[in-house]
Amino acid sequence: MTATKKTAAALYIIEHFDNALTTILICNNVVNLSCSSIATVLCMNLFGDAGSAIATGATTFLVLTFGEIVPKCLAKEHCDAFSLKTAGLLRVLMTLLTPLVWIFTRFKMIALKIAGSSGDAPSVTENELKYIVESIEEEGVLEESESEMVRSALDFDETTAEEI
Repeated sequence: MTATKKTAAALYIIEHFDNALTTILICNNVVNLSCSSIATVLCMNLFGDAGSAIATGATTFLVLTFGEIVPKCLAKEHCDAFSLKTAGLLRVLMTLLTPLVWIFTRFKMIALKIAGSSGDAPSVTENELKYIVESIEEEGVLEESESEMVRSALDFDETTAEEI
């Protein structure tokens, strides 16, 4: 896949983030449950009644380590490269799983409606954004003047014309 196609796939995923997330969750659950089921059958055959406990411990460790923690740490550390490398596969999975994604999205909307939520809450609140800016300033990613500019922009909507 060319760099242009990888970029286009990554942009598509960003624009359809909810569908991408649902696709990832579906795949993640299918893989995790399949691993657990297969490990349980194998361990029960090898170790008898103790096999269930052994399979539970082993799959929990393996799934957490190699299916959750390590991939997320690598993706965070190398986000641009990781995004471009995985965008094509995720885009294909999104297309293949469209019917399932549609069903789960409808269930989500019904559940949110029953819970009295619209699902339109911002992913990051203003206070969280201010905390993020403060944190990355402390890490040296932003200069003090840059973080002050961001904080000023966030506070600007609270400024009245009279104060200017």
